Amino acid sequence: MKCLDPVLTAAACFSSRNLFYAPLGERDEAREIRRSFCDNSDLMATVRAYNAFYDMVNEKGWGEARAWATDNFISVAAVTSITSVRSQLLNELLKIGLVNRRDLEPRIRRRN
Repeated sequence: MKCLDPVLTAAACFSSRNLFYAPLGERDEAREIRRSFCDNSDLMATVRAYNAFYDMVNEKGWGEARAWATDNFISVAAVTSITSVRSQLLNELLKIGLVNRRDLEPRIRRRN
């Protein structure tokens, strides 16, 4: 799932709300943080931020990840939405046979 994983996330981003938010008065700071994930592609920045959020969940737990998300202007609701869409896309790929369930075993245990 090494190649499929970022593609699923990217595809899910097109069907979900924006991962990053920019509160009034903090737009420049929010823009700089987004650019710290990738300065030349909003989509790549979103994929990297999404992955970083789940890395944080796996390493430090949900509470720490939520705090990290707030500090980085990342919407946890958008993360949840992207996760849901990723899961739906993956299930459809499995159903039509484009992805083999055996190839996903370690990945399914970590996150959809």
